[in-house]
Amino acid sequence: MRWALRTLSLGACLMLLSGTLTPLSAKAATALPEEAAVSAPQENSCGEVLVLLRQQNQDLARDMRRLHRELAALRHELEQPGLKEIFSGIGYIFGLCGVAFFFLGRKSRAEDGG
Repeated sequence: MRWALRTLSLGACLMLLSGTLTPLSAKAATALPEEAAVSAPQENSCGEVLVLLRQQNQDLARDMRRLHRELAALRHELEQPGLKEIFSGIGYIFGLCGVAFFFLGRKSRAEDGG
């Protein structure tokens, strides 16, 4: 029930800040049925909700900056060649040299009269 009250208070606060809701109708917008009514005062709820929203926004921005730094570090690590790529390159070079030596050997045998 407390979340329903906060949701209605948040909606009323946002409409009040945007000018689509007058302060007189704000109390009517946050009114709940008697069974769901909470004994917390409603006068300070707009300020509390705004403080909570700002705090959540700051926390989200901090988390997003941390994730952005981690993603940039991961991209940097992936750009550099690893051990697998280094050995693959060396093997490729040796393979090309082997093919070249094979054809040079065949050519020299043919010239020697083999």
